[in-house]
Amino acid sequence: MRTLAEFKRLLPTFSCVLIAVIFFVAAIDKTAHMARFERALEAQGIIPVFFLPTVAKAIVALEFIISLALLARPFRRVALLGALVLLVAFIVVLLVLSSSSSISDCGCGSLFANVPIPWKIGQDVIMVILAAWTLYMLKRSSQRMCPQGPPCLDTYSQ
Repeated sequence: MRTLAEFKRLLPTFSCVLIAVIFFVAAIDKTAHMARFERALEAQGIIPVFFLPTVAKAIVALEFIISLALLARPFRRVALLGALVLLVAFIVVLLVLSSSSSISDCGCGSLFANVPIPWKIGQDVIMVILAAWTLYMLKRSSQRMCPQGPPCLDTYSQ
């Protein structure tokens, strides 16, 4: 029988997997619809047209890298930091877009094409909270002390 402590110990791992799946699906969708993603970025008017293809591919590459790194224990903290930075950037862009009624496609992917921008902001805020909590839990677990003195190295502390 699983104890509550064992369940709590696995929560950061589950969170990493959930965030990884969301980033991976977003990256796959943007890759499959790259032209639409580039048009959405162009419509936002934030990125110079000359850099659009490069920025679009960089965003997709970052989403792929973050999703894969979240599944590799040694890279989870860095991946969570990357996810936080990217999500905060997405929230800022969405906040700018929400003040402009002429923009309907944020470039979030076809899965979220019909979701109103305020809902997308809410989704990203929830993701930021989840990523920050997971990062906190991973940091906290690595700072626990074993009975012998050195930091514990349990299943999710690296």
